[in-house]
Amino acid sequence: MKRVSYKRCKLDIIPNVDIGSAIISRDGNVVVNNDSRIIKRPYKREGNPTFVFNVIYSVLKELESNGCDEFLVDITHGTNVLVSITLSVGSLFNSRFFSAPVIGNPGTQEEC
Repeated sequence: MKRVSYKRCKLDIIPNVDIGSAIISRDGNVVVNNDSRIIKRPYKREGNPTFVFNVIYSVLKELESNGCDEFLVDITHGTNVLVSITLSVGSLFNSRFFSAPVIGNPGTQEEC
């Protein structure tokens, strides 16, 4: 097992341009309506896939320019569009990808 320690963690939020929707929560609890149905909010469709590609590329390029020589990218909860673009952009850099076992075989961690 390879143990990695991080000096810092940086998160960059990428806008979603897919057709999914987010489940609303308050204080860690899922919000439901009067019919006990989960309340969802559609993602905003402000960008397009080319915009998302450029954003992800810019983030990785900036990190690489600042001395980051390897990227470990979690694609567990990405939409089809976001995962496809992230895999494409990541292939241009020294990147490894992983997802939670719910996407792979039970009890294993899939790595691309």
